[in-house]
Amino acid sequence: MTRQLLLFTADLIFYFRAQHTGILGEIKAIRRLT
Repeated sequence: MTRQLLLFTADLIFYFRAQHTGILGEIKAIRRLT
């Protein structure tokens, strides 16, 4: 359970960082190709 919480927190941090840097849009574009 602790590991899941850690992964969830890491995902949140990555998500917010991606929004600010514009990486999230690139990830969505890559997912459309695969």
